[in-house]
Amino acid sequence: MRLNHLNLCVGDLAEAKELFQNLFDFELEQQKGDAMLVMNDRCGFTLVASNPQAFGGEAPAYPEGFHLGFIVDTPE
Repeated sequence: MRLNHLNLCVGDLAEAKELFQNLFDFELEQQKGDAMLVMNDRCGFTLVASNPQAFGGEAPAYPEGFHLGFIVDTPE
């Protein structure tokens, strides 16, 4: 089994887009206004970031210790 995609709820879509493009070299595939963006890592993984507030929901609140790990070329 291979992970197809992951959806992260974010409070600021523009900030998430900048973070994943600039720090992790994700490529933007699609963006739907302030509601959702779809990005890929060029290795088969798709990252979706959605803003629940754009759908009338609340800002995300992740539990302490929640994290993601990406394999990168260098720590920088």
